[in-house]
Amino acid sequence: MTTPPTVTLPEGMRLLSHEQMRAVHDAVREAARRVGVPGHKADEISYSALAAAGQFVQPPDPEPDTCTALYLPHQAAAVTADILGVWQQCGDDPGHGGDDHDSGDFGWSDSDTGALPAHTADEEKA
Repeated sequence: MTTPPTVTLPEGMRLLSHEQMRAVHDAVREAARRVGVPGHKADEISYSALAAAGQFVQPPDPEPDTCTALYLPHQAAAVTADILGVWQQCGDDPGHGGDDHDSGDFGWSDSDTGALPAHTADEEKA
């Protein structure tokens, strides 16, 4: 995707830019190296902490073989810690009917806060 899609989140929550996430990643990796924590574990800890504070990563490019609808679980009280802040992609067939989606771990509707409705290849080119 050339232009990141816009997702609506509650006040006080936001998506960090790729540059901001790179800065977090680099700082966490350096701190982890200094104290002997494996980098991948430090990444998971930092992303979980950011998500708990309402700071999230940009949406990924959806896999093209399934529905391209995405959802960002953003309410800690409504989801488990391993899902909070982890973008979910609908696992249904592309173009399935309706506005409801399911990733296998989480279900949502296009109208939910944190949802990015499915888009077509034609919309991607526009």
